[in-house]
Amino acid sequence: DYVEIAYAGKRNLSGISTTIKSNLVLSGFSPGAKLKVTNSSFTHGGGYGMYVQDSHAQLTGFANNTFSNNAGSALYVTAEQVHKLDAASKLKNSNGFDGVEVAGEVSGDNEVTWPAFADGAGYYVTNDLFFDSGVKLEATANAAPTFYFAADKALYVRENGYLIAKGNATQKVT
Repeated sequence: DYVEIAYAGKRNLSGISTTIKSNLVLSGFSPGAKLKVTNSSFTHGGGYGMYVQDSHAQLTGFANNTFSNNAGSALYVTAEQVHKLDAASKLKNSNGFDGVEVAGEVSGDNEVTWPAFADGAGYYVTNDLFFDSGVKLEATANAAPTFYFAADKALYVRENGYLIAKGNATQKVT
């Protein structure tokens, strides 16, 4: 709670399976690392503001955080953890991508809701996205989820999955 991480991630991290530059990387193997991050800032990183590597690394809490002036995306999380993010965190402030970079699969028995960020930050899909369970995208009075896709990447809603996208007259889900 109330932590500032700045000017980190100028070099690739060693000891993990991919080449990542980030202020903070949450990584792990089963059962994996766990992190609760609230009221904190991630600024001036040489890559991502924060990178949650895979489903074994778990966000146990995430609220009211700020990401600014990072060379890469504000935040990377796997698809199955996006619902743990809050709409109040500020991701749109001079990052390489002002929002959440996401890929992977959403599965399980429960419907999840992905936040519409109050500051207008969006989602950047860098690898195919698969919904094997329910995902809800809902606009608020001031914000709506916006998606950007890398070339040749797609969203697949598979047999047991579904997508509910609800915009409104002034805020469209795009």
